Amino acid sequence: MILQAATVGEAKALGLDPAPGDSVHRFAPPTPGMGGPSGICVIRAGRVIRFRITGQAL
Repeated sequence: MILQAATVGEAKALGLDPAPGDSVHRFAPPTPGMGGPSGICVIRAGRVIRFRITGQAL
């Protein structure tokens, strides 16, 4: 999976509620055509605590 920084606003729009100090990231498969989910996750202390799948890569 590839992680990219996302905004708190993006997370809140999906119903995720990051706390101060949490980091928000978009995730996706590493290469097109590899398959797998894409979405946004909230990370706290190095662990994913919440996520929403927003699409399925084909």
